[in-house]
Amino acid sequence: MPRLTEVAGVGPRSYLITNVLRPYFTIGSSSPRPPLVYRRTLFYLISMGGSNLEIFKFGLYIMFPIGWMYYFGTNLESRFSVPDFWPPPETTHRIPHDREDLLAELERMKAQRLERRARRLEMEAQQKERGEDAG
Repeated sequence: MPRLTEVAGVGPRSYLITNVLRPYFTIGSSSPRPPLVYRRTLFYLISMGGSNLEIFKFGLYIMFPIGWMYYFGTNLESRFSVPDFWPPPETTHRIPHDREDLLAELERMKAQRLERRARRLEMEAQQKERGEDAG
């Protein structure tokens, strides 16, 4: 008995479609539905799409996230940056490492705290005066 590839000359799929399934799907066919075995085979041919499709889908599933990460992961400084968002390095906090630096930082923080306290007391005094004038 000859093999399917020898009969059709192209492959088992083309032989199956041209010689076995075509009579069931031609206009004026006496049989409206093919037998169950042929219907399953036809479903396999339509739904599967072959190994090339599976390889393409696998490559797409792998390359899509990699491409996404590459697009959004390269050249971030110029693509997604807001100008002057971060303060310049000279105005940010620097951790003191020496005793003198630590004492100078404490003095600066104490002076800042006292200045804020003086402003707060001044504002409270102004509000108290306004409250007495209105009452």
